[in-house]
Amino acid sequence: MFRINEKEKKFEWTQDGVTSFVSYYIKNNKYVLWHSEVPLSERGKGIGRNLVTNTFRYLQDNNLKAEIACSYINMVAMRNPEYNSIFIQEEVQK
Repeated sequence: MFRINEKEKKFEWTQDGVTSFVSYYIKNNKYVLWHSEVPLSERGKGIGRNLVTNTFRYLQDNNLKAEIACSYINMVAMRNPEYNSIFIQEEVQK
């Protein structure tokens, strides 16, 4: 289940009672996605990808812009060009 935790500035994905998250802060009207974390016991199950793509979908659906400051989030962005509209093109590191 995906949700936005505005108090802690996190996009969260909870599966099987375990929560993973993308941390963000807002700068110049953009969400800076600076950290993603999936508990070690849950890695390799596609949870990180689901979390990040749901974060992108939320931003895209709400006409919000983002900046990437996390290598994993950048990798997901490169593999999912359908979300390029939320980024300024040079922000996705190739």
